[in-house]
Amino acid sequence: MTHVHTDHVGRIRIPHLFAAGYRGPIYCSELSAKLLPLVMEDALDVGVTGDRNLIEAFLRHLQRRLRPLPYGRWTHIDEGGLIEVRLQPAGHILDSAYVECRTGVGTERERVLFSGDLGARWSPLLPAPRSLWGADVVVLEST
Repeated sequence: MTHVHTDHVGRIRIPHLFAAGYRGPIYCSELSAKLLPLVMEDALDVGVTGDRNLIEAFLRHLQRRLRPLPYGRWTHIDEGGLIEVRLQPAGHILDSAYVECRTGVGTERERVLFSGDLGARWSPLLPAPRSLWGADVVVLEST
């Protein structure tokens, strides 16, 4: 998850994944892991249901799925150790990130970059996204 804007996580995004049976981890930045339950609680209350029992059950399930990661450190996210991710500041909103992935072994390694929204270089409040030197595959969100 790159950031906690409602159009990326709320409405039907994460609720739809859970309803479809997804039970895997949700990787995100450390502060995003704290902000996400607050955003989701509001999104569900306003746009889905006012039933506190349903909202609380959803939030408990969400908390069990969250896997906060620090910026700038490679982390293995699979048991075989073939997939590593590293979050970098995206500068879009508080604690937004883009994701660098390394897959494979030896000469078969591939570098994949995934990004949601990116921030502006001269924002007075948020760090500018850092440029990468290369990737084999780039996946960018586009509107």
